[in-house]
Amino acid sequence: MISSVTDPYQPVENQYKLTRQCLEVLLAYQFPVSILTKSSLVLRDLDLIKRFKEMEVGITITTDNDKIREIFEPNAPSIETRI
Repeated sequence: MISSVTDPYQPVENQYKLTRQCLEVLLAYQFPVSILTKSSLVLRDLDLIKRFKEMEVGITITTDNDKIREIFEPNAPSIETRI
């Protein structure tokens, strides 16, 4: 699993692409992968994700109220963006 403790698609991932590089290595061996994220940046890696034989991607949505989300997750993408 990529991201059992922290989101693999932190804002800095956009620049450094460490998660993408990890996916490329795992793909070379068709290692089963599960990703859990709050970020729509995961869409950037769809080209790799689609090539895995065993892959699952989960999106965390903590609440359905964006005002509450802003309090508890001020730097996370909006609920609408995640959906």
